Amino acid sequence: LIESVDGITNVDEIAAVDGVDALWVGHLDLTASMGIPGEFDHPDFLKALEKTLKAGKRHNKRLGRTTADVASAVAVAKEGWDLVLYHGDAWLLQTALRQGIDGIRAEMAEHSGKTESKAKKGKAKRKKSGGRS
Repeated sequence: LIESVDGITNVDEIAAVDGVDALWVGHLDLTASMGIPGEFDHPDFLKALEKTLKAGKRHNKRLGRTTADVASAVAVAKEGWDLVLYHGDAWLLQTALRQGIDGIRAEMAEHSGKTESKAKKGKAKRKKSGGRS
């Protein structure tokens, strides 16, 4: 696990150890250790990723990291990362929950608009017929 400043500093030595099959970047812990929590586009984080990638390739190790969307997953695989985790369980649950709630709200707003429109039509029809429907 490469998830601290010390891990990045020593990534080449870690990759050289017999029995280490892969280098996995713990992106949240790493950015926190670097003093840039969650800043995955920060130049220092990107340099750390590049250093890890080079060390893994130099020592013929598998390389892994997490991505947040399809485009990122494809991009990192093309860069040479072998183990690509698409999202994490909590984020996937959060995304699914957000999409579901947004969908329900949209449907209810649309339904509310139709109901309101039908009510207005009914009221207008009763008014035109002298209150009889």
